[in-house]
Amino acid sequence: MPGIPSVSPLYPDPPYEYKGAEMAVAMYPLPHEKVRALVPAELEPGEFPLCLTVFARYPESTVGPYHEVVILVAARAGEEEGFFCPFIYVTTDAALAAGREVWGFPKKLAEIEVLREGESLAASVRRKGARISLEATFTGPAEEALVDALGNSPIFNEKVIPAVTGKEPEIRQVTATVLEMRVREARVGIGRLVAEGGPEDAWGLLATADEVTAFWIVSDTVLPPGRVVRSS
Repeated sequence: MPGIPSVSPLYPDPPYEYKGAEMAVAMYPLPHEKVRALVPAELEPGEFPLCLTVFARYPESTVGPYHEVVILVAARAGEEEGFFCPFIYVTTDAALAAGREVWGFPKKLAEIEVLREGESLAASVRRKGARISLEATFTGPAEEALVDALGNSPIFNEKVIPAVTGKEPEIRQVTATVLEMRVREARVGIGRLVAEGGPEDAWGLLATADEVTAFWIVSDTVLPPGRVVRSS
């Protein structure tokens, strides 16, 4: 069934294909108490308190070209280790609606830049005065096993759909999906991440990290249908 609106749907059914997806990934530790503040009660913080901030540009996808910033924190559902997505930003309405309505990604619109020149990268996301930026330099090839682990872990979302009254959720689920990535290029280096938070998105819960492990990944990626982990 295609997405809302029914007369002129914004998006098709999954799976979604992303050809030549380019991603700059900042990886750094985040204190346990900050992870707990971002993860819903139905999930637990992951074994290792880790945060990934991903700046991506998609030149070709099922819902057209767009930019995206994804913030992920290590989380687990029972014995299943993965990442929870507390914040995610995109540059098009189709990407926003599909992500929210199908998988439960908490997408919002924002201004996003991802600029790479040689081995240097500058990326940023801005929304209503708040900003996250990443500057990085890549120094060599990344370990294939580590890149596979980052790309093949489940991503959990809290999917909440309000009732027509607006009083209580009509649907409240924890969902999971696992990207299918075929990596073309993977570089690793170091970078600096700065989160200048605003009250709307509570970016202050994220650390400003003077040194992060930075990856540059180019891949052909598939976002498949998700599954329900828990429902209430």
